[in-house]
Amino acid sequence: MVQDLSIVYTNFLILLLLNFMAVSCSLNSSVEDKNIDRPDVNSAHESFSHIVFFDLQDSLDNSDVDNFMQELNKLKAIEQLQSFSAGTFIDMGDARALSDYDICMQMVFRNRDDYNIYQEHPVHKALKSNVGSFLKSPPITYDFRLN
Repeated sequence: MVQDLSIVYTNFLILLLLNFMAVSCSLNSSVEDKNIDRPDVNSAHESFSHIVFFDLQDSLDNSDVDNFMQELNKLKAIEQLQSFSAGTFIDMGDARALSDYDICMQMVFRNRDDYNIYQEHPVHKALKSNVGSFLKSPPITYDFRLN
C-alpha cells in the first residue's frame, strides 16, 4: 500500500512538472508572438507604421486644408519612407471614429534607423515649421509593428 502511494505521488509530481513545462512553453511562445519582450524596433526586418493625427484650426477654409495637404505630401521625397498616405476625415457614421481629427497621415518604415533619419530630415523639419499655424493642438501619433 505504501509503495502504491509512492508511485501515485511520483506520477503526480511528474505530471505536475510536465504540465508546468507545457504552460511555460505556451506562455513563452505567446510572448514571442506579441513581441512583448522586445520594446524597440531595431531589426532591418521589422517594418512599422507611423500614424499621425492632425487637429486643424476651425478657422481654416478649403484652400488652407489643400495647402496643408500639399505640405504633408512633400514628405514623399524622403527616401526612407516605404509608403506614405494622408487624407481628410470621412464620416462613415461610426460613433467610435476619431472624428476630432481632421487629417490622418500614415507612413511605413523598414526599421527604427530609417524612422530616425526621417525625424531629422530637412523636409520633415521644414514641414514642422511650416504647418504649426494650421494646427489647433499638437499632432497625436501611433506606431505599430507590421507582421
